[in-house]
Amino acid sequence: MEPEQARTELERSVATLARDLPGMTTRDACARLDYLRRQALLEGFMPTAVLADGLASAITRQGRNVPLGTWLDALTLAAGCGAENGDAGPLLLATIGVRFAA
Repeated sequence: MEPEQARTELERSVATLARDLPGMTTRDACARLDYLRRQALLEGFMPTAVLADGLASAITRQGRNVPLGTWLDALTLAAGCGAENGDAGPLLLATIGVRFAA
């Protein structure tokens, strides 16, 4: 898939996930995030894959206590990063931690 088309598809997937996630079970949320992670990996969008994996882990550990807004904001930013921004994933993960350390 062309990079811009892949980016658009990932952004659309994240927006749909953001809409659906609050009402999903933990199992369904993690399945959707795993699908998003695999989709991102196939297209070379490492930041999106890293954030999707991180959010799935957070949901597994914390359940409904996960600050979804913060995670979804970072995941939306990650979806906008292309294959050329592979190092952005860990930086975006760090921003989530910084927001709650203060």
